[in-house]
Amino acid sequence: MNFRKRDLLISLSTAIVAALLLRASPVRAQVQNLCLQEIDGVVSPDSYGDVSTEEACNLDQTSSGITAKNNSWGDLISAGPPSVPNPKSGTGTGGTFSGILQSVPDQMTVGTKVTFPINGTTNKWIYKVAAGGPSKSDLQQGATGTYIYTAASLSSGPAMSDEILYYLVTRATNNGSELQGAWFFLGPVSLTDPSCTSKCTFTGHHTNGDLFFLSAFTQGGGQVGIQAYQWQCTGTGTACDDSGALINVANGACSGSGSGTSSNFLCGEVNDHLITVPSALPNPSTGTSLDTGLFYNGGVDVTHLFSGQTPCFSSVLFESISSPSCSTVPCSSIGNADAKFFIFGRRHADPVIDNRFPVIRHRQPRVLLLGQVVQRHFVYRQQGRLPGLRNSGSSRCLRRPESGP
Repeated sequence: MNFRKRDLLISLSTAIVAALLLRASPVRAQVQNLCLQEIDGVVSPDSYGDVSTEEACNLDQTSSGITAKNNSWGDLISAGPPSVPNPKSGTGTGGTFSGILQSVPDQMTVGTKVTFPINGTTNKWIYKVAAGGPSKSDLQQGATGTYIYTAASLSSGPAMSDEILYYLVTRATNNGSELQGAWFFLGPVSLTDPSCTSKCTFTGHHTNGDLFFLSAFTQGGGQVGIQAYQWQCTGTGTACDDSGALINVANGACSGSGSGTSSNFLCGEVNDHLITVPSALPNPSTGTSLDTGLFYNGGVDVTHLFSGQTPCFSSVLFESISSPSCSTVPCSSIGNADAKFFIFGRRHADPVIDNRFPVIRHRQPRVLLLGQVVQRHFVYRQQGRLPGLRNSGSSRCLRRPESGP
């Protein structure tokens, strides 16, 4: 039996893996073909018009033969935070759902660059709460959901126990294309004063390894690329902010368009036809009917990006971005890009654990998710390494604060 399994893996480019009934070289990115979460919006094959419709896995990959269904965004919204329901396919376990993060008229102050430190010595993020600004940039809602993939590892694709992060963002109007990005923070970041309306700031700093996903709302919808960046720095606190920079670590798209080439590890789509969304995702003008180019969702194998470790993010920030051009991969103008509207929120976690401090978990079978109990391992922070490396000896995911201001 072991030899048969080995032979199946060796010949995965032409054979079907019995455990998954997924091809080694799928038509679309494998994060879209794990039978976990449906990435919605493109008319072929998503010919239906409601993102709450559970889609059969073989619609994205017609020759797979699999008849199980992905979770839809409607499933996550109906179940509510903090947990993602397990997919009916049995290929993974549901993790953490952020809930729907709603927009308020938060706008970064003109001149605040995407690549600025959160609280550096010279530059920092500054925002205001005010109406106005281009409606195509006005983000409405955002959400994240995670899964642990539990089926067999795929050749050149997601491995067993990888965490797959899915996220969605919506905007007000489609009168033009717009870059958008999503920050996932490892360390404690928050609004300094939630009641502030002018010259407002954030509390906290970048942490070495913070993730930033750059993508776009295209006016006509369709396949869009994702460019993945990490904030890489030395030191902690202000030192990390001052010394850090966004470094491109991966690029990809669902089917070879967008960011250069198709990828098994990251994939995004913008709706290219009229869709119906749950009442938790209303458009200010059209309610639950979203026109072309208003709904973005993507998926990323974050364990792969961290070389087999799984990050625990404390909070997320979705932002629209003004940039003169982003025609290159990676984006050559990202350093000149202004951050505009944003949505900020914390990831949900088990309340018995102090979620202010991040951890990264090594890949292992049957591991639980952000802020939950982790089997057989706990995490220490260690000097000079990414924040949090698991050492055996405990059953709980422990955090302790970084040193530095």
